[in-house]
Amino acid sequence: MKPSFPTKYDDLIEDLMNRGSYSFELKIEHKDKLRKALNRCRRSRALLDQANSFFGRLKFTFYAIYADLLSEFVFRNDEGGSAAVTYFFVASHYIVSVEGRDLNKTTTRITYNART
Repeated sequence: MKPSFPTKYDDLIEDLMNRGSYSFELKIEHKDKLRKALNRCRRSRALLDQANSFFGRLKFTFYAIYADLLSEFVFRNDEGGSAAVTYFFVASHYIVSVEGRDLNKTTTRITYNART
């Protein structure tokens, strides 16, 4: 994880747009868990886009809470994984692609590429 991780949502999106990409390092055993967490983020965003009624917003709210709590539990010992999920959820509309690369036997790097 980058030591200069932004703390405000607007700063996070601005940082992604200025850099063009953003990388996180996490434990290699969490790679599959990150993929599932990102899919939950995508599903949550889709529910938000479809939330036209009270029940639609309620469904989105409960699913988003479930996805967030599960991500926090899964990545409780991996700072990079937790930050990667948060970053993806906040900036998913600006992210074009996600790339992963193993650095060594214990660490993998996830890179989010932005629209430019």
